[in-house]
Amino acid sequence: MLSAFLNPACSEYMSLAPLIPFGPFDSVRTLMSITITIPHIVLLVCCAILELFNTAIAGDSPKKPHQVIADLRQRMYAIGETTGRFNDFVEAERKAATDIQTYIAGGDPTALIEKNNTGQTPLMAAAFMGYSELVSELLKSDNVRKSVDDVNPKGVSAWLYANMAFRQAVWVCNPTAFKDQFTWVPLFVTQPYYMQSAENPYRRTRRLLEESGAKTGLEQAKKLWQDTCKLQDERTSTKVQESNDLLETVLAEGAEKLARFLAEQQFKKK
Repeated sequence: MLSAFLNPACSEYMSLAPLIPFGPFDSVRTLMSITITIPHIVLLVCCAILELFNTAIAGDSPKKPHQVIADLRQRMYAIGETTGRFNDFVEAERKAATDIQTYIAGGDPTALIEKNNTGQTPLMAAAFMGYSELVSELLKSDNVRKSVDDVNPKGVSAWLYANMAFRQAVWVCNPTAFKDQFTWVPLFVTQPYYMQSAENPYRRTRRLLEESGAKTGLEQAKKLWQDTCKLQDERTSTKVQESNDLLETVLAEGAEKLARFLAEQQFKKK
């Protein structure tokens, strides 16, 4: 009963639903009092309970890849709401990567490429989130490498997901994300993972996919962005259209707009 109620709620809250148009990092942490509300705290506690519950009922059986990714998404959010330390994000991803390793070694191979209810394979889901360590582990499976170009019902592959970099650029695609706390907060508190990595997680994800033979397509990626991001400003749309590298363009735009938003919030506090 607990799992049936909380699993969808936690998964929905941790995800972005992004394909629907809609100096120091310390300066970001100072805004926590603005963005964190009682509903967020309640849901955080419930999701933490759910994580313990899922672990207890799983026993010794290895978790399927989709569950590993969902659990990591929840764990990343919990870290962001509590310590916010980069090393904690890294350790959480390493643990999840170990779970993937364990599953590859002894789990059902078909689960490595099965699609969830949105039509994503585990590789697509990991690429969408920018979990490059999980992408690396998944690509060690022959089944996954053979299916590297699989697409969801909208024709989006793992490579295309990586180029969109939504965890760092959704507010570029849809500026109203800044106004919706249930979209913004999970993004906001997990930014240290993306901003402090030696190699940007989305860049690494794309590189790993290409090294495994993933099909590329700049024009297809740009079309996906333009078709999805109906609320982007004209300046961004023009930059994307003229871009020779969509990922680099949206990462730069995302960083610029995030810095501007944070500066505005700091000014309002004075």
